[in-house]
Amino acid sequence: MTSAAVVLLIAPPLVREANAQTTHTPWQHMTQSQLSGVWWQWALGIKVAESPLFDEIGTRAYNGQPYSDLLFLGGTFVVNAVQNGDVSGVVTRSITIRQGTALFFPILNSEWDNVGVLPRIGGPKPSSGALSYPELAAIVKASADNDTGLYSMLTPTNAAFSAPTGPTAMLGYPRLQSQPFQFVLPRTDNLYQFFGVNASGTVAPAASDGYYSFIPGTLTPGYYKLEFGGIQLNSNGQGNTFTEKITYLITVLH
Repeated sequence: MTSAAVVLLIAPPLVREANAQTTHTPWQHMTQSQLSGVWWQWALGIKVAESPLFDEIGTRAYNGQPYSDLLFLGGTFVVNAVQNGDVSGVVTRSITIRQGTALFFPILNSEWDNVGVLPRIGGPKPSSGALSYPELAAIVKASADNDTGLYSMLTPTNAAFSAPTGPTAMLGYPRLQSQPFQFVLPRTDNLYQFFGVNASGTVAPAASDGYYSFIPGTLTPGYYKLEFGGIQLNSNGQGNTFTEKITYLITVLH
C-alpha cells in the first residue's frame, strides 16, 4: 500500500491541539525510522470517513493524532487525474497549529504486509505463502528505489498565502526504513476495505520504506506554505506512474 498526496484551497480552520492518545515511547526518544512505523500505525488505524489522507481541505488534520506536540501530515488517496494510465494526486490543505508543534510527514512512502495472505490476521503462526519481514521489506525497498522527482520546501508568506515574505527553505527528506511493526485496522470503514479487501483487526508484521521530512517545533507565529511531492514509478521503473503534489497552508499561533 502506498501513501499519496493532493491540493485545494480553503480558509484555515480553528486551531486544535493533537490528542495525546499514544501509548508509544515519547516521539522525542525515537529515531525517525521508528517514527515512520508509528506514522503508518496512525494512517492505517483511522476510518476512511475520518482519515486526513482522504481530506482535501485540512479539516480532519487532527483526527487520531497520537501526540500532543507532533502533528503527522500526509499525502492523499484521492485521485485527481488519470492520463495514459498515470495517476495524479494533487491537494491543498489548510491547518492551524500552536507554536512549538513539530511536523513529520512522508514525501513518498510505501507499506507492505500479509493482509490477503493470512486467513487470520495477526495470528502468531503465518500460513503457507505468508511473507517474512525481510521479504516484506524487500518489496517496499523496490518501491522506494524508484521514487524520483522528490521535493520538500517551506516558504513564509503573507496572511493570504499569496506572496512570500521570506526565502524558501529546502527541507531534507531522508530515506527511512521502519523496524517491523504492527497496526490495528478498524472493524469497519478501514483503508483495506475501501480498496476491496475485507480485513480488520491486528496486522503483523508490516514493513515500510520511503522519504520523510521533519520540521521541529521552532516555527514562529505567522503563515507558511509547505509544499512536497514526487513521482513513484512502478516496481521495475517502467510503465504507469503515480505523481503527487501536496500543499499545506499553515497558520502558526502563539
